Amino acid sequence: MIQMFHVYKYYGKHHVALDDINLKIEKGEFVFLVGSSGAGKSTLLKLMICEERAEQGQILIGGKNISRLNENQVPFLRRNIGFVFQDFKLIRRKTVYENIALPLEIVGAPGGEIRKRVQEVLKMVQLEHRRNQFPQFLSGGEQQRVAIARALINRPLSYWRMSRPVTWMNSFRSKLWICSKIFTSAEPP
Repeated sequence: MIQMFHVYKYYGKHHVALDDINLKIEKGEFVFLVGSSGAGKSTLLKLMICEERAEQGQILIGGKNISRLNENQVPFLRRNIGFVFQDFKLIRRKTVYENIALPLEIVGAPGGEIRKRVQEVLKMVQLEHRRNQFPQFLSGGEQQRVAIARALINRPLSYWRMSRPVTWMNSFRSKLWICSKIFTSAEPP
């Protein structure tokens, strides 16, 4: 469950990014964040992974107040959150397989488990045939699928994000939605 209570975020003295945000998202609930450019959609999500901090309010993820996490605790929060960045953040010198395997390597998963789970998500996003390619040789849609596979590899408890429409999902949408949750909010902040 994700909850926000009276969350405020400012950039400088005169720019209010988020103003008294209150929301509750139940486990398994699908919600979409929509709004015009500059409405605060990305800011809201950045607060949820502690990339930025709110000036006021509480943010609870799984009952834990993430507003109180110190910098050393943030990586542990993020390990349970699948997150797809707008620019995908793929490592150019690593293959598709290596990009997807990276989160499991970071947490020290055994090699056999890494191979098994990478194969599962490669199949899910229909990129088995591209496993040895480098990101710069992939289409934009294929790069996006690699980023989504990497977000799913740790079997996140919380959410994952996309900020642009994804047309390729139509062919296997139900599979992805069973395996993950999409976090966003129904109303623009």
